[in-house]
Amino acid sequence: MPELTINQDTQSDHCQKALSSQFMQMLTGYWVSQSIMTVVKLNIADELKEQPQDIHMLSKSVGAHQDSLYRLMRMLSSIGIFKESESQVFGLTPLAELLCSDSPNSMKPMVMMLSGENYTAWEHLYEGVKSGESPFEKVFGMEIFQYFNTHPNAQQVFNNAMATLIRSDSTAIINAYNYDQHQTLVDVGGGNGMLLTTLLSHYPSLSGVLFDLPSVINGVTEKLRAEFEDRCHTVSGDFFESVPAGGDCYVLSRVIRGFDDERALKILNNIYKVMPVQGKLLLMEFILELGDDPSTATTKLMDINMMVFAPGGRDRTEEEHQTLLQKAGFELIKVISTENDICILEAIKK
Repeated sequence: MPELTINQDTQSDHCQKALSSQFMQMLTGYWVSQSIMTVVKLNIADELKEQPQDIHMLSKSVGAHQDSLYRLMRMLSSIGIFKESESQVFGLTPLAELLCSDSPNSMKPMVMMLSGENYTAWEHLYEGVKSGESPFEKVFGMEIFQYFNTHPNAQQVFNNAMATLIRSDSTAIINAYNYDQHQTLVDVGGGNGMLLTTLLSHYPSLSGVLFDLPSVINGVTEKLRAEFEDRCHTVSGDFFESVPAGGDCYVLSRVIRGFDDERALKILNNIYKVMPVQGKLLLMEFILELGDDPSTATTKLMDINMMVFAPGGRDRTEEEHQTLLQKAGFELIKVISTENDICILEAIKK
């Protein structure tokens, strides 16, 4: 019996150590994110793109303190972001290639966004939870979209990051829905046209309208203008005031999650006004699942980011989306899952 008791105590001790280790990984997660943000700002991955470099050469190339950079690189190598092939010689791994500026799957724009105003706003999550006010607005004295009006560089960083997200969504969005049934698709709040460009590329009979703020439309991708000039045009405006008429299908991709119900409803109402009867609305959004299944954690984290970053922003359950659509006069037909976390909510104008 004493031996059994010792084994149970040992097992319990191991369990507690494992829990403590897991908790510390969660607690210090920002150490890793800040380390990644630092090497991105130093353009380390771009410097190592051609071949591995020793730390002396690398620190000179990026203008960093040699010992400090070495300590940072060896830590990131231990978690797979770089590789230390020889003593103090570092090269890229598949994860590090995502930090290269010209990688087709580059996550660098997302890193740049998360290391700026977004990171600063997250520092004030406590105050936001206490008061219910937007942490971003508390820090910067205005809502994010007002902030972009006076900080064009920040808006460009944000637009680039959103294009990265749309790029990762595009294949899933295309594979999950047949757009051939539509003639003219209006992408409301479509950013730089990444999603619309992809759809037009895959559906030669489809025409498109890209609609967003003037400051966004002015920076629309050249590919959209050059390749689809005869099938697509751009319109600038404010979707809280009106949206372009003429489409039989309207798309909102990651748009209404950025606003509270009142403002989201205003956007939906403006779309409803110009749509034909039986016209389709496609919301491309995350669907919150209730319960504590670990697979739902990412979406719930994204919801907290909306709370921190956007004016009343929130992700919604299927029922909350349905209620919002019904208030605007739409009928939710179905919710289509994709190979990504994003879902397509197909609604029709009654």
